[in-house]
Amino acid sequence: MQELIFKAPAKINLYLKVLKRREDGYHEIETVMQKIDLYDVISLKEKEKGVEILSESKEIPVDESNLCSQVANLLIKEFGLKRGVQISIQKRIPVCAGLGGGSSDAGCVFLGLNKLWNLRMTEQELIERASKIGADVPFFVSSFSIAKCRGKGEKLFPFFYTGDLFYLLVVPNFPLSSKEVYQAYDDIRGYKRKGERNDLERVVMERFPLLSEIKQEFRKLKVEGVLSGSGPTMFGEFRDRKEVMEAKRKFERFGKVYICQPVKQDV
Repeated sequence: MQELIFKAPAKINLYLKVLKRREDGYHEIETVMQKIDLYDVISLKEKEKGVEILSESKEIPVDESNLCSQVANLLIKEFGLKRGVQISIQKRIPVCAGLGGGSSDAGCVFLGLNKLWNLRMTEQELIERASKIGADVPFFVSSFSIAKCRGKGEKLFPFFYTGDLFYLLVVPNFPLSSKEVYQAYDDIRGYKRKGERNDLERVVMERFPLLSEIKQEFRKLKVEGVLSGSGPTMFGEFRDRKEVMEAKRKFERFGKVYICQPVKQDV
């Protein structure tokens, strides 16, 4: 049986604007997403029938609620396939952290099964199917390493962000549900503070004051601390490797800390 192995990159949101709640339950947004070099590893192995999820991580489901399982079942149904796949997931991207790990894994499975099963889907066909699985998944099946995203996230446009940057990611030791964060945002009728790059920042910081401390620590370094997605990950941008390495030590008391760079080509 053939086996393929892929890397699924995390993402950060350089900014995120919430425009309105949609009738389908999603929110109309405008955001810029950047793929970064923090990866899960996905392996796909053909089997005669059925979809099987394997992972040593206890933080992700291995049943049909897993987005990777949903992708495989969607393709089996839509293409009328009589075959199966074993999907192994090595988790390195923190779960429920605003880094798109689950969506990236799902996007990786779309791309991998397109190759493994010789489905010959175009990028646009992949994006259309990916939008059925989750709001961020279209970005991860696209060839963009950075893109402006609109709609619920499925409308992708080129975006150019210059500079060789290092991103310092601070991931507190508590997960956040995107659904719950957006619900809390709706409850305060989307009140926004001026100058924030992420409209969800206020509601998350009110619930978790630790994030305000992280933002203040970035401010001491004259760096803007930005919430990625629905959090709790916060990141800052640095242009100097030595500077970001020195800064890393200051944030280790808050949780996990990663130094990442932008992905500049397909992975």
